[in-house]
Amino acid sequence: EDSYRWDGPELSNSVTLSGQAEVSEILSKLGGRLGTSDTNGEAYKPNFLGFQKLSTAAWPEVPWHSIGLGAPQEKHAWVRPLLTKLCGPGGRWSMQWLSD
Repeated sequence: EDSYRWDGPELSNSVTLSGQAEVSEILSKLGGRLGTSDTNGEAYKPNFLGFQKLSTAAWPEVPWHSIGLGAPQEKHAWVRPLLTKLCGPGGRWSMQWLSD
C-alpha cells in the first residue's frame, strides 16, 4: 500500500509527501512559518527543480545563482509584469498574438 510518504530527496531532515489530502493539511498549517521573503521563515525549500538539486555554479551572472524560478521574491515581483506583457494580455497568449 502506498503511504504517499518517503524519505528524501535530501539525505537528512527531508520527507516527500505525494498524497493530496496530507499535503493540503500540512500546507494549510505552515502559515507564518514560511516567512515573507527568501529563507527568512522557519520553513524553507532549497533550490530544487522537481527533485534535481541545482548547482549555483551555472548562474554566476545573477546574485542568487539560480534559474529564474529561484529568484528572490523582490526580483520575481519586478519581472512578473514583464513576463505577463511578453506572454500576452492577462498571460493568455496564442500563436497569432506571437506573430503580431
